[in-house]
Amino acid sequence: MSTQKILRGLNQNVSFVSNSPLYDYFEALYTYGDAGPPAYVIFNNVNYTNPENLGNMSDISAELAQFNDTIIAPIYSWVGPF
Repeated sequence: MSTQKILRGLNQNVSFVSNSPLYDYFEALYTYGDAGPPAYVIFNNVNYTNPENLGNMSDISAELAQFNDTIIAPIYSWVGPF
């Protein structure tokens, strides 16, 4: 398995047209929400047929769920049902 650091960029609203549905959504989230933007964990070059890799990915999801102060539940992962 491999990991890659994804650098934080500009605010999401910079890339949307003003008064578009996504712009309004992120503007409301920024103004009223405490959750912040969604976060994604992306795995590169993973052999999904290897059960050990799927187990590791499931473990990572479970460990992320333990960060109650910084990550708000629920955490969705396709690995468990797969």
